[in-house]
Amino acid sequence: YKLAEQGLQNPEMGKLGILGATDSTKRRPGDVSIPLWRYGRGMAIDVAVICPLAASHVDCAEPCEEYARLHKHNRYDASFVNSRDDYVAMGFEASGAVNEEGENIMKQLIRFATGSGQLDLCRRAWARVSCSIRKRS
Repeated sequence: YKLAEQGLQNPEMGKLGILGATDSTKRRPGDVSIPLWRYGRGMAIDVAVICPLAASHVDCAEPCEEYARLHKHNRYDASFVNSRDDYVAMGFEASGAVNEEGENIMKQLIRFATGSGQLDLCRRAWARVSCSIRKRS
């Protein structure tokens, strides 16, 4: 949220009704919502933190990727088809890894914040994130 705010993206936290009038209060896929992202569409970022040592993830080669695909995209993608927003599942492991989709969005948000003159914030944010991102081979 803070990176999007510093990048002048006008983010909202926990926006209700992002999927329209039929959206129940139990479904909040937009932990951070950005009203105008690209091509006139907004973006809903769904943030999740998982424990890679949990029994459900211990056999996974890439727990963040699998969790984002199985538990987030499978649940919400169909709901965003006719929405005015794109959906992003940003998954972090408690050990520090982030899924590829989340990493790409973080990089873009840091670039926007850099462009708005917030270079010190961006350097600190990227240093913190890059220390914990597991590099893929």
